[in-house]
Amino acid sequence: MAFSSGCRSSWSCWALACIMPMVMMMMRAWEGAWAMTWAVGDSAGWAPIEYDSWTKDKAFREGDILYFEYNQGAHDVVEVSKDDYDACQGGNATNRWINGNTSVTLVGSTSTHYFICSFLGHCPPMRLVVHVLPSLSDPPANTTMSIHANHSLKLKSSYVETFFALMATYLFAYLASH
Repeated sequence: MAFSSGCRSSWSCWALACIMPMVMMMMRAWEGAWAMTWAVGDSAGWAPIEYDSWTKDKAFREGDILYFEYNQGAHDVVEVSKDDYDACQGGNATNRWINGNTSVTLVGSTSTHYFICSFLGHCPPMRLVVHVLPSLSDPPANTTMSIHANHSLKLKSSYVETFFALMATYLFAYLASH
């Protein structure tokens, strides 16, 4: 058969059939293993700009890092509750950073984080809302489907792709050995 030219023995075909699925599954598992680092405000940094437009097309995931770049003493980064975000109040802060180069790791999949600059007159516009999605390596859950339908569909489609790739690998190995 024309398929057998790639395998010298049925053992090598079956070895290939066993190794390929494991490699493909490892690639799928590692797909979301590396966190993104987001430079808040891009080239503008943590500055008086409109952050709703900056976050508009971004998908922040658990484990991603927000990097706030600003001049020490000119601004700060304060993580607050939704109520304090709406009121631009930093007095009851969950966290406060003042070093000028702040990295914040996003935790809590399907959570929301609120950041402001607590310096007088800086908020608004210096406030940021980040909605955190599960990392790509997390299995989809029913709660994820109801809250983030597009993300869950993407995860499910990658599992379907993996399934069909595995089936194609086994079919190739079977045809090559017969």
